Amino acid sequence: MSEGPGRSIAIALSLVVALFVGIGLYVSGSPATARQEKIDARRIRDLRDARAEVYSYWRRYRVLPATMDSVSPVPGDSTAHRDPVTGTPYEYRATSDSTYELCAIFALPSPSEAEVDWRHAAGRHCFPVTMKESLLSY
Repeated sequence: MSEGPGRSIAIALSLVVALFVGIGLYVSGSPATARQEKIDARRIRDLRDARAEVYSYWRRYRVLPATMDSVSPVPGDSTAHRDPVTGTPYEYRATSDSTYELCAIFALPSPSEAEVDWRHAAGRHCFPVTMKESLLSY
């Protein structure tokens, strides 16, 4: 087999393609990172939904629920308020008559464009919530 110009061009093109794939992955992040970002975004949506459900409960009864099971959108739904990867329940803890925390474990820190109220580091993070009439306006 000879080392003609065609083979050299093919090798050069292969290297250029590999270089651009590498640059693309570096700039956009790996597929695994993109998956973790998507899962963390789901966790934030879940916590927002849980906050809305706790708010509805509080508006109705004027007390915070004892557990998140009390505000499940579908009674008996074992997947409500659970981490999409581990299946463990998100943490809910009343800290006073009108304040509580919602906690989750995140794979990555929140993106820089995340809303201030929902910014978090990687790992376990708790979001404090204070009950007030205008809670859902932001």
